[in-house]
Amino acid sequence: MKKVLVLASGLFFTLASYSQKSIAPKPSPAAKIEQVVGLTDISIDYSRPGVKGRTIFGKLIPFGKLWRTGANNNTVITFGDDVEIAGKTLTKGSYGIYSKPNATSWEVFFYSEIGKWDIPKDWDETKVAAKAVVTPIKLNDKVETLTLSIDNVSLESASLSIAFENTKVIVPIKVPTRKKTLDNITKITEEDGFRAYFEAATFYSEIGEKAKAKEYIDQAVAKKDPTPFWMSHKQALIYAANGNKKQAIKIAKGSLEASKKANNSHYQNLNTDILQKWGAL
Repeated sequence: MKKVLVLASGLFFTLASYSQKSIAPKPSPAAKIEQVVGLTDISIDYSRPGVKGRTIFGKLIPFGKLWRTGANNNTVITFGDDVEIAGKTLTKGSYGIYSKPNATSWEVFFYSEIGKWDIPKDWDETKVAAKAVVTPIKLNDKVETLTLSIDNVSLESASLSIAFENTKVIVPIKVPTRKKTLDNITKITEEDGFRAYFEAATFYSEIGEKAKAKEYIDQAVAKKDPTPFWMSHKQALIYAANGNKKQAIKIAKGSLEASKKANNSHYQNLNTDILQKWGAL
């Protein structure tokens, strides 16, 4: 009797696990994208319907009506930090993306409740954490499968792009890179290695704080002897930005020789280019 029960139990779990598997492709396959913007992780989970010869906007998806911005469960975007969209701060976490397409403008909603199938029947405006009104872009080439992406990635911003059929909309996103990085820099101690100082110098250089960049690149160089050619190349650029071209040329020439010894053609070219630009070659 026990053997029968064991066999029956095994058959149940086998059938249960088999029933969970797809036996045919889904019409709107699932997709996930992940992108780091500055120091902020952003991910999107969604399903991707296809055009399949249909007229999408204005017909299959009526103008002026809410759309789940995908298929199956609602599309979900997750932010690893607080971000800013359309002048509003969204706290870190996950949001459903809904949209209301129109011929000349779109409304894109970030909804604080997720896990919904299609449009929530009990749509609650108080759960709209942010709403962006954007102008649709007409595409020359058809996007056969709905495509969401994080584009135009920079230190402190990126764009959520939604492209389908012959239409694309772009929603700007701001991330707290400056604040997070400056907080990290204040925690650097003398025990930290040269790379922490080098990263700080690179960041200050990229945001245009030249004096701070020089302060930290000098500390990085002081902690690493001999100085790698890639670090001295950055130091040369920072010195030039601070108006000390004579010292910048000297450092760049040293970086050039070191990159030749290392047989690194990339940095040979970089150093040659700046030295020629500075009239030193």
